[in-house]
Amino acid sequence: MRLGVCSACLPELTPHQAAEAAAAAGYAGIEWRVSTEAGSQGPAHFLRNNRCTLRPLRQRTICPSAALAKQVVGHLPPHLVGVIYDPGNTVVEGSEDPRLALQILGEHLAHVHLKNAAYERAEGGGPWRPRWTTMDDGVLDVPAILRLLESAGYRGWVSVEDFSTDRPPREALAFNAAYLSDHTTFESAAGGRP
Repeated sequence: MRLGVCSACLPELTPHQAAEAAAAAGYAGIEWRVSTEAGSQGPAHFLRNNRCTLRPLRQRTICPSAALAKQVVGHLPPHLVGVIYDPGNTVVEGSEDPRLALQILGEHLAHVHLKNAAYERAEGGGPWRPRWTTMDDGVLDVPAILRLLESAGYRGWVSVEDFSTDRPPREALAFNAAYLSDHTTFESAAGGRP
């Protein structure tokens, strides 16, 4: 087992202070309180004014790219705070070359989500809009991203996040596992590991 602490119980500390204090006390990690409402100058409170809060890093937020995510967490120890790299989301916003994104994240790369997307023109014209596609059919070169992860020495989780509706869920699971396994080697599921 690994010992962790929930940041919600540290309302007076900033994330940086919490990371240092938790490491000094022997904790292996922190489960971060994530909210658009971070603490302010008033009295600290577990739920209403918690300074030990990270802002969400996802689409339509202040950190849609690896470069911005690294600016937010770069001063924190990578063994305590990591970033989920989601190249499919960068099709929607925060576009960066995958090689550059992986170099920027470096040791802060903690997890990878994989999906694909393409652009289509709205019916009747107008701006093109993103839509989720199957893993093998979109803007991203998924096999190239897997090769980049391998060459960067990444050995963590790669989670399929396929939001396309081209296949029923069970068929999509089988297709994605086979497609991705054709392009890299994953650990077996034995022992509860992917």
